[in-house]
Amino acid sequence: MQTAPAVLRTSAYTVSVADNKLVSDVSFDQSGYSEFKYGSTENVPRYSQELVRLGELFHLKSSEIVVTGTPFRRAPNSAHFLALGVTLVLQKLGMNVHYEPIYQQVIPAGDYSYMSSRERAERNKSKRYCFDKESFTDKHVIVVDDMRVTGSIEKSVTDMLQQSTRPLSTTCLSLVQVDSEAAKINPEIEGYINHFSMNSLEAIAGMMQRPKSQHCVNARLVKRVLEQEDACEVNNFFDMLNPAQTRSIYDAIIQDGLDKTHKYQQNFKTLLAYL
Repeated sequence: MQTAPAVLRTSAYTVSVADNKLVSDVSFDQSGYSEFKYGSTENVPRYSQELVRLGELFHLKSSEIVVTGTPFRRAPNSAHFLALGVTLVLQKLGMNVHYEPIYQQVIPAGDYSYMSSRERAERNKSKRYCFDKESFTDKHVIVVDDMRVTGSIEKSVTDMLQQSTRPLSTTCLSLVQVDSEAAKINPEIEGYINHFSMNSLEAIAGMMQRPKSQHCVNARLVKRVLEQEDACEVNNFFDMLNPAQTRSIYDAIIQDGLDKTHKYQQNFKTLLAYL
C-alpha cells in the first residue's frame, strides 16, 4: 500500500496566552481579523498574499494545483474567501491553479469556536462532506483555513482527501495559528479572537454599514444572528441594515437549511418581519 505524502503546514500569524492575556505577532490586527470572520473582505488580498509568500509554493509552478478551503454548506465561511484569494494570487504568478470547494452536508447548531478539544474532535468526526473527487486526484492540493487551533478540521479534511483521492502533495495554509500549549489548555480562545471587535450584533451591523464597506454575508454571521438570545438586540440589528442586507441573510439561512432548526425559530420569525 502506497504511503500518503506528508502534509506540510504554514501559518502567517501566531497567537498565544501569557498571564491570562492574548499575545500575538506585532503585525496581527485583531480587530481586522475579527471583522474578516464576520464577512469583511477588505483584508483578504493582503492575507492571501502573505499566505502565498510564507507557503513557499513556487516549486509547484509547473504543476497542476487545486486550492480548497475548509468545508461549508452553501453560505460561505471566511476560509472560502481566503482560498479564493490565494487562488487569485497564484494565478497572477502564472501558476496552473483553480479553486474547488468542499461542501458539508449538514450545519449543526452551536458556535464551534467555543468548543473544547473533545467536542471539536467529535463534531468533525461525524461530519459528512461532498466534493468532486476527480478534481483532487493526482493534483497538488492546498487546503486554506483562517485559524488552526487543535487541527481537528484540518485533519478531517486531509484524511478524507488522502483516503478518497490521490493527491500528489497536501499543503495546509492557516492565516492564524494558536500556540499548541494555549490551544491544549483553552481551545475556546478562538471564540475570543473571533469576537474581539465584533462582540455584539450592533458592532457587526456598524461594520456592515460603513461607507464603502466590502462585506459578504457568511455562515458565521448568520448563525450569530440566529443564536442571539436578546430579542431587542436582534431587532436593533435588523433596524440598522438595509433591505438588501436583510435579504442576503435570509437567503443564506434558507440555503443552509437553518430555518428548519428548532432553536433558531424565534429569531428567524423576527427576520421574516423585516422582509
